[in-house]
Amino acid sequence: MLQTSEITSFSSSELLRTLKSFPFLADYNLALYSRPGGIVAQAGPIFDCFVPLHATSLCGDSCRTGYEESARAAIDSGKTSVFRCPAGILCFAVPFRFSGGNSFCLLGGGVRENIFDLELLDKMSAASSLDPFKLIEDMESIPAVSMDQLAQTAERAGKLLASLHEGNLYAFMLEKTLTRLEAISAVIRQIGRLDTADDAISLFSETLGLLFDFPMIAVGLPLSDAKGFCLKGTWGLPRELGILSGSHLPKFNTTDGAINSVPLDEPFRKILGGVKAEKLVLLPLKTDRELHGIIAILDCELHPHESMLVDLLMAKLAAKLAQLMRDTIQQSEKAANERLIKFISSLSLTENNDELHQRILGFAAELLHADSGSLMLIEEGGEKLQIKAVLGLNEQLAKIISLKIGSGIAGRVAATGQPLVVVDIEKDRRTAGQNRPRFKSKSFISVPLTLRGKTIGVLNLSDRRTGAPFTETDLRLLTTFAQQASLLIERRHYLERASELEQLSVTDALTGLYNRRFLEKRLDEEISRCKRGNASFTVMLIDIDHFKIYNDICGHLAGDAALKKTARLLGISARQMDIVTRYGGEEFCVVLPNAHKKEAMLVAERIRRQIENEPFAYEERLPKGKLTASIGFSSFPDDGQTLKDLINTADIALYRAKARGRNRTVVFEPAMKLPASDFPTNHTYSLTTLYP
Repeated sequence: MLQTSEITSFSSSELLRTLKSFPFLADYNLALYSRPGGIVAQAGPIFDCFVPLHATSLCGDSCRTGYEESARAAIDSGKTSVFRCPAGILCFAVPFRFSGGNSFCLLGGGVRENIFDLELLDKMSAASSLDPFKLIEDMESIPAVSMDQLAQTAERAGKLLASLHEGNLYAFMLEKTLTRLEAISAVIRQIGRLDTADDAISLFSETLGLLFDFPMIAVGLPLSDAKGFCLKGTWGLPRELGILSGSHLPKFNTTDGAINSVPLDEPFRKILGGVKAEKLVLLPLKTDRELHGIIAILDCELHPHESMLVDLLMAKLAAKLAQLMRDTIQQSEKAANERLIKFISSLSLTENNDELHQRILGFAAELLHADSGSLMLIEEGGEKLQIKAVLGLNEQLAKIISLKIGSGIAGRVAATGQPLVVVDIEKDRRTAGQNRPRFKSKSFISVPLTLRGKTIGVLNLSDRRTGAPFTETDLRLLTTFAQQASLLIERRHYLERASELEQLSVTDALTGLYNRRFLEKRLDEEISRCKRGNASFTVMLIDIDHFKIYNDICGHLAGDAALKKTARLLGISARQMDIVTRYGGEEFCVVLPNAHKKEAMLVAERIRRQIENEPFAYEERLPKGKLTASIGFSSFPDDGQTLKDLINTADIALYRAKARGRNRTVVFEPAMKLPASDFPTNHTYSLTTLYP
């Protein structure tokens, strides 16, 4: 006979779960009735008469009265009885007593007879206004037994209760606990091998449901903004439940290691919707002091020795979630770093500063999933920040805005060289104030762009797409990127400066045309190209007629203006592929790739007429009243195969044009060659001294 201390030690709920672990009682819903306390525990769904008929709700007060009367009668008589409830469900009552304690009765139900009582079903349907076909469908879902089988089950249950004396009850419980512990150990090892949080949570919930007969389990994982939990059903509940706000989170049901259930509160009832439940056990998934999630178990009771086993599983699940989170962060950081390296490599190929600035800002926004931002650089004077690139802002407005160093958030970051991440601009004491109207969120991040300890600008981001605030992790990632971006900005600046210097070295300062140095280099390249491809090109020399007289009469300013205008006319008249240069003084040279003499003549005449027809200041003072030009040209390879030969032959043709009266074009011919003794020794290419 069971001792009173045993029912206290193992709890009435544990006793019922022990009984249900026997196969012959597995299909029955069980309850423990105490006199005078009434129902003290139930195993299985909590329904009147222990019948799982959610939809029909057939059992009512008459059923409760019936089984209570049967339980009291069984206790009074000391005899087992079988009976039907008013809804026609079969039940049994088995009395037993603790030595020196209260009398109890084991109630079993939730089964039906093999053959339906159609007359009873008809009366039930009429009385309850229920669909008879639905009623029959519900009844068919209930396990069926005969009255003889029910009586045999009740008798076996009585013998089982009588046999559960102190020794074998403890032995049975120990064996059950060891079996559970072995199963939990295997599950813990398996959880350690899983790759996803969903798989780990699913295995955890299935283990709890099967080993401890928990009817309903839900797991909540923290939202990205840490303001609540996304609750999902993992055992006996719909998958998608809803969001539980952190402010509505009930207290965890743990006190000094014990796990207790409490009445289900309103926030959980709303999330569960139509799910029927009365009690809640809420447990934290924690490692050290970090909360990784919550476990919600509905309509259950946990004995202390069960709580320890559940704690083992929870500790492993929490550790697994923490590990997966660390892995996710590491993988995310690795992926971000790889993207960083790839993007920095692509940034190095940008062709100008404007493109580089915009791409730096665009990638920073992509890196932190932001919709708004700006890149500012300190002006040369070192007193103001100038916006160089914007995102989510008006570009035209940004171009005219400048910010004084030390003023505003970006100005303070530039002045101090210290980065700033703000969760809420209205609450952060460093920036307390109203949120800026043009921004959608109150969180922003601002980092300095620095080179060798000197701040050169500021990178700002706001309006995260998810609505979540920026974090210290975001700050570290953006700071790393900003360091590389600063180097790229410096490199691009040096490249553009070098390009400008190189351009100056090959450009004529007055006309903006390429100079003689560039011409000689380009001619060498063109000769090499034509030799490889068996091609030809033409070199054209242009000289302004009587330019010395024009310069003496009109002055150097007018002469310079005439040279600039001539350079512009050459650019207009030459072909797009042609190379126009200032050769020296009033002389110009045009290289015509892939052009024979006939095609070159058309271009030369177009240039000559353009100059002749263009009005020049004070040209009426010249001998012929007009400023004109003489042109001579020669071709590769017919008239020379070296730079020196081509310039010489073109020069001969030019001064033949001068000798024939100026303002004309002359093509070099072999008969024009002069003996070398006719060339002055101090003038390698020009024959100016031959024709005054």
